[in-house]
Amino acid sequence: MTSRERVLNAINHEVPDRIPIDLGATRQSGIAASAYHQLKSILGIRTPTRVVDLIQFLAEVEQPVLERFGVDVVGVFRPQTNPGFAIRGENWKPWRLFDGTPVEVPGAFDPVLESDGGYAMVRDGIVIARMPKEGWIYEGNVTRRVGRDVGFQGIHGGPVSHYAPVTRGRPCPLE
Repeated sequence: MTSRERVLNAINHEVPDRIPIDLGATRQSGIAASAYHQLKSILGIRTPTRVVDLIQFLAEVEQPVLERFGVDVVGVFRPQTNPGFAIRGENWKPWRLFDGTPVEVPGAFDPVLESDGGYAMVRDGIVIARMPKEGWIYEGNVTRRVGRDVGFQGIHGGPVSHYAPVTRGRPCPLE
């Protein structure tokens, strides 16, 4: 059975020859760049680990890994790594995660190192996301213009990662 047949069988509630496997075809099925780098080391794959989701720091899963695990699904992504950051996956440059994992990030990825050791993504003078020191993901903690507070409002009563700037009394969702 081909991967396509396997997935279609599963979608149509028919019995495939085995359960279809997905690794990184969506942001929900992605793998953390640090874990992926370790997996590649174990498999003897020595290519740079590219971060294709700059909010969750998910890795681009490469063909040798897809083949090794018999992955049935591949993703079709926009050229931007994250529409909210408006950064295209191009002009890759080296970067290190807080745990020391070497990765590559898009050239336009340029977070600001904050005094507490964390990083902030800033657009038009507004902090749009933060990664705490030794963090693994950017949180949408959009609470202040650089240098002054502008207030925040919780979306659906969620945790701090769900706060967004207030615009005309309503939350302004992240892109």
